[in-house]
Amino acid sequence: MVTRHQFLSMLHDLLKPHVYLEVGVQYGLSLDLAVHSEQAWGIDINPQVQAKGNQIIVPYDSRLALSGIFSGPKPRHVDLAFIDGSHLYEDALNDFVNISRLCGPSSVVVFDDVLPYNSEIAGREPLPGDWTGDVWKLYPILEPYVPNIYLVNTFPTGTMVTWGDPDLAMLEANLPDITRYWHTVTQVPDHVLSREYARDPQIVIEAIQEDLL
Repeated sequence: MVTRHQFLSMLHDLLKPHVYLEVGVQYGLSLDLAVHSEQAWGIDINPQVQAKGNQIIVPYDSRLALSGIFSGPKPRHVDLAFIDGSHLYEDALNDFVNISRLCGPSSVVVFDDVLPYNSEIAGREPLPGDWTGDVWKLYPILEPYVPNIYLVNTFPTGTMVTWGDPDLAMLEANLPDITRYWHTVTQVPDHVLSREYARDPQIVIEAIQEDLL
């Protein structure tokens, strides 16, 4: 099975993004994949790596680093983004909203950890190992607001890809109702655990290529 980093590498090779941004740097493994980029931005409140080459690491909470009130460095336009920071759905959703303001219609946003392989790793309390949190909720949340969205069958805990201009105004207007409802949902559906709707990575790459290139 294709890993998350292999799939990200496929996206970098296809899109050759001028500006890449990721939330959740940790040891820099995914940031190092941005070999085609002029700028590779990494946001992490506690990064475990130093920036090198084309990399710019912003050691702040993503909510602050991506907000309009942040006075530090911020990318002007993002071509490819990878969201792998907090594993709570509301934080990842907030990252998506803020990153989308820096994107254009041909930008691609990728989420990690959307396909937990059991319900234990999908709880809201951190666990050692493959803790996904409840980021799986983002597919049903975002589906009505984005033109293109795919679940991708990657190892170990799945990825999700969106592209095209999201309806941010409607999404933000509905955020109180969205969070009010999804905070009450605790059970992971069987179709998520079985990856019923996940697509092969190559099929997703071909769909992006056909639509954007």
